[in-house]
Amino acid sequence: MALKRLFRSIKPFYDKIFSLVPVLFAVVDLKHAAVKA
Repeated sequence: MALKRLFRSIKPFYDKIFSLVPVLFAVVDLKHAAVKA
């Protein structure tokens, strides 16, 4: 099925984004801490 093949090609991209989300939150937290300090 074409849809399944499309999903399989997109999945690594989503995995990369989800692995970067915690990093993004950490950076935002650091910026807030820097503003407060």
